[in-house]
Amino acid sequence: TLVPGADGAEVTAHLVGLRPVTPGGLPLVGPHPTLPGVLVAAGHGRHGSLLAPVTAARVLALVGQGVNA
Repeated sequence: TLVPGADGAEVTAHLVGLRPVTPGGLPLVGPHPTLPGVLVAAGHGRHGSLLAPVTAARVLALVGQGVNA
């Protein structure tokens, strides 16, 4: 239905979307340690959707404070 041209096509391979997580299990949100001007928001694992509002608020706060700006 979504891709009419693929109707009847044979699936020969598929991919998996990985959800990276840090070794300690806690997300990384803050300035990059070696790249000035870069903020990191990563490593949320399977909780990314749930933590998105808190992560966004933290990133906005850091930008507002001029961290790595």
